Amino acid sequence: MIFSSNEVIAPGLVANLSPDRNRLLIGECDDLRSERITRLRAALNEAAIESPDVTEIRETIWSKLLTNMSMWCSVC
Repeated sequence: MIFSSNEVIAPGLVANLSPDRNRLLIGECDDLRSERITRLRAALNEAAIESPDVTEIRETIWSKLLTNMSMWCSVC
């Protein structure tokens, strides 16, 4: 689940509008802790991409979907 503000400024060119506020939430489908997620999260944090621990990844996915839908519908 990515949280990053970006804008396509030309074909094939994307500008990151919030370079200090990017978050990538990752987790296993069964919500169990795994070594691969731990290693990936450490690499992301080293690259200055915030990746906090997520206890329920599916809940995180649904929450973002509902948030995005509510913002999109308010524009209608």
